[in-house]
Amino acid sequence: MWIGKYAVTRVAPAVLLGVCLLAAGNASAQSAQGLVYSRSPDTAVVEFTESLPELRGVGAGRVVRVFGDGRVDVERSPYLSRPGRHTGRLTPAELDDLVESLVDRGVLEYAPEAPPVRAPRRGDVLPEETSDATVIELVVRAARVGPAAAPAAAVPEAKRLRLRDVAARARAHPDDTALRDVAEACAVLRDLSDSDALVPTP
Repeated sequence: MWIGKYAVTRVAPAVLLGVCLLAAGNASAQSAQGLVYSRSPDTAVVEFTESLPELRGVGAGRVVRVFGDGRVDVERSPYLSRPGRHTGRLTPAELDDLVESLVDRGVLEYAPEAPPVRAPRRGDVLPEETSDATVIELVVRAARVGPAAAPAAAVPEAKRLRLRDVAARARAHPDDTALRDVAEACAVLRDLSDSDALVPTP
């Protein structure tokens, strides 16, 4: 199953949802690509929440959580196609490829440019109050280490991004490669949530 059209060339051409059972440990592990992240079934290595403007006030459009043992949990709004909860599983290699694809797109280094600071004026609408933006919250708990480094025992510090209209902004600013790459990372996770290999859960 293809995870979108954004697969990086350094890893497998797609991230597939496997059906095998995994034996998961509680400590962090180092991938072949030099990434460290938890293999615990209780730790969400990746979290992706997309709030759509047309669904404002009725919850998120979709929530994707990928855990250290490869489990993928997806919650989709009742107002979207294939609503409800779905689950699937990635093999260790597939999970490595997914995390690598996000890190290769710079999510750990990305820092959205802050708007100019000025004193608020009467009648201003604060960003949190606008209702016409797609808001994505992305959390990645991973770190890249040198090839000689030993696996870390602790879970890497979480990288948290809050992105507003990232896909539209990337189209409007095609020369901003960092923004484009982060938009593609979000597209990978959105496509994962749409996978036909996910099965409904109660």
